[in-house]
Amino acid sequence: MTLLLAAAFVTVIVAGPAAAGPRRNVGRGVERDGDTLTVEEPTGKVKVAVEPGWEAFTDDDSGLLILSRRDENGQTMRVLDRRGRVRGTVTAPPGWDPVPTTDGVVLVPAAPHGPLRPHRLKFVAYDGKIRREVEEANLRLARFQPSPNGRFVTVNAVGDGSGWVVIVYDAKGTRLWRQTATSAVTPDAVLSANGRRLVVVERTLDGAASVSVFAPDRRLHRHDVDGVSQLVADPTSSKVAAFGRDAVALVDAESGKLSWRRNEPLDLIPQGGVRFDRRSPRLLVVTADRDREKNKARLAVRTYKLTDGSAERAAVVEMPLDETPPIVDLEVLPGGERRVVLPDRAITTAPGTPE
Repeated sequence: MTLLLAAAFVTVIVAGPAAAGPRRNVGRGVERDGDTLTVEEPTGKVKVAVEPGWEAFTDDDSGLLILSRRDENGQTMRVLDRRGRVRGTVTAPPGWDPVPTTDGVVLVPAAPHGPLRPHRLKFVAYDGKIRREVEEANLRLARFQPSPNGRFVTVNAVGDGSGWVVIVYDAKGTRLWRQTATSAVTPDAVLSANGRRLVVVERTLDGAASVSVFAPDRRLHRHDVDGVSQLVADPTSSKVAAFGRDAVALVDAESGKLSWRRNEPLDLIPQGGVRFDRRSPRLLVVTADRDREKNKARLAVRTYKLTDGSAERAAVVEMPLDETPPIVDLEVLPGGERRVVLPDRAITTAPGTPE
């Protein structure tokens, strides 16, 4: 699920208040100009009005538009489909952050003073009714991520510092998975698209890493893949990408097998810069190769075939080092060109060259 939310696994790309600045790209085929969102749909453009003071972002994998506003009463989140039809509105009281899923909203405690939160969750339907509240007194919530079919993945630190616990809930707050993990730093965890497999990255302080695939009742496989630290699941298949500054690898979560890995320096990967191509069996990775002497960063797109990991590289643009933007959208066009959408522009490059 490519959702951009602060303090979760992924980050928020926000359009900003309605009266602010120039036209901005918000998500896949979604543009904001003042108080209007324009959504590109196969049947034509859809206009969605945005009231003053509301921010806008998207979940491109599930086709959701999210409007959000914070005031003295808390944070209100309105969830719409890409036709602009409201699916629900939920207000989180002060001290809580709302996280939209494909089947409701999860309220998590705010974390104003650090990365860890109490493991207290409220699962709320789109009509605002609380379905279930859950609490794990001995756990501290370190990461969380919405997944397909309303599932919610949490990574938690054990209170006595003895390890980590990954818990997965369904949209109603029923616990589906509880899996322990051993890692010197916060592990990453994702569900496969069909929800049948859990994939976890565990790491040591010296950079060693492993990728494990779990069924609900057992660990199926464990692969040593040094240099990776994060995971992204393909929303349409059982493929899961593991990546970091020194390596990229592909796991088939259904079989548990490591399909391939490539050891190569990827330097900085901007927010939203790793995605599965929606038109072809490729993994797309945007890197920012930094030149600190010249204070420049050169964006490039690497594409990896899912079959064997063979790679191509296409240069995108050079920009100041401290202005590396998040990636709003990323795709390979039918002619082989790479299209990278940034908040303020879209860039189309020539087809990549083999590496």
